[in-house]
Amino acid sequence: MKKLPSVFLLSLLLLFSFNQNTYAASLGERLTSPEAGWKRFDDKDPNIIYKGAWRDGNGDIYYNLSRKVTNRAGDTATLSFFGDKLRIITDSATGHSNKLNIEIDDVLESFPLNKGAGSQYLTYEKINLDNTWHKVVITTTDSLFSTIDAIDISENGFLGNPTLIEKIKVTSGEASADLNWGQVELATSYKIKRSTTSKGPYTTISNNSTGLEFHDSNLANDTTYYYIVEAYDKLGKLIHTTKECSVTPPYSSMEGMEGISPPVGTTATASSDDKNAIKALDRDFDSRWNAVTPIASLELKFPKPLHLNFVQLAAQVTPQTQVDYTIFGLKDGEWTQISPITTRAIDVSTQMRVLDRINVTEGVYSSIKITANARSSWASIHEITLGIVSAIPATPGSPGSETPTPEQTPNPEPSQPTGDRAILIVTMDNGLEKEFDLSMKEVNSFIAWYEGKQSGTGSASYAIDKHNNNKGPFSNRKDYVIFNKILTFDVSEYSTK
Repeated sequence: MKKLPSVFLLSLLLLFSFNQNTYAASLGERLTSPEAGWKRFDDKDPNIIYKGAWRDGNGDIYYNLSRKVTNRAGDTATLSFFGDKLRIITDSATGHSNKLNIEIDDVLESFPLNKGAGSQYLTYEKINLDNTWHKVVITTTDSLFSTIDAIDISENGFLGNPTLIEKIKVTSGEASADLNWGQVELATSYKIKRSTTSKGPYTTISNNSTGLEFHDSNLANDTTYYYIVEAYDKLGKLIHTTKECSVTPPYSSMEGMEGISPPVGTTATASSDDKNAIKALDRDFDSRWNAVTPIASLELKFPKPLHLNFVQLAAQVTPQTQVDYTIFGLKDGEWTQISPITTRAIDVSTQMRVLDRINVTEGVYSSIKITANARSSWASIHEITLGIVSAIPATPGSPGSETPTPEQTPNPEPSQPTGDRAILIVTMDNGLEKEFDLSMKEVNSFIAWYEGKQSGTGSASYAIDKHNNNKGPFSNRKDYVIFNKILTFDVSEYSTK
């Protein structure tokens, strides 16, 4: 007997190995277990929601000894999965339905169940999906038998409910915000992000929260903050991003006084009895800063510059007297007198009283200094309120006591484009991206619709011409995007000149 050359044997071995590794089941073939790269879920998995006349059909020929079956039109089976491919396993017979509708992310297709006779058939397959969440709805179309035996998805994927119970809400406190949200199925941690601009860019302020609430402190009052919460599974995969919510922490006021209390983060220093200077800012009429001298000054340093037009004091002296107040403001590193010497009569020697406000030169100040000349008495101040005209935008690095990491959103909301063409990428709330190559006129029209809808006017949907993506025997195709389904959009301009 002749010996086969070793090179020939090696070639056969490689060919056999290659065929083994590249084999994949085809539609209509029996597939009793998931192939490599796939994971199987039984028809009874609680994440598959059946509506209608579905019932159990048991037998040892079915995967895990059971299948779901119905013979009524309009019944549905709904599931959501995270992954990039999907297979439907059913039984098949000539008397079964010749059309089950299937929608994946609202894209409609159909497949038959009457191409052969047997169980655990691969009757539908969808591959090369984006590796993200997908919603699947299977709908029966006639009164013939329709069945579902198992679902196969990518081996690193999972079934579940991607939709955060959108109870996310944020409430404001003095220089703070409290967020809480609903549990996301399969989520084990949450990332909280904040911005002072709607749609970002966002800063991560909590990277691995395991609860369903978060307290954000040391914010700037009268500044609007925007939040999103991202949910991650045990493998660290992003599985859901909430809608954006916003809050504007208000300034606090003192009952019986005009204006607002100095914002949280304001510090106080005094020329006398410095350790008690903060008592003039504690929002308590029963405590006070007492200079223990007739002439003294109290300096307030704000966490950010404030636009002021008056200062009001609640004060007391012993014994009763006339007190002269002068107010200075720190602007661009220089102190300037911003009020004339103003006299207030403190005519009750043993009780605090709220004085008439002292007008100051309107302007933006990072600090103020109040000097008091109580003549023969001791100067003291119980509380201070401020007339704030408007808030000044927060500077980089504030607010917050955290050390956040700036993080750009994938598609921050663009400014008005200026090129002659652009690629418009619209990111939907389920993570899908729609890309269009458009003229600037079309892009500007889309932005005008979007901004108009944000302000409460315009239609709920917008038709975008698909142009060169217009495949098929159609004279025109348009993609309709729904306003409340848009997470963000990106405009990348380019010139054809």
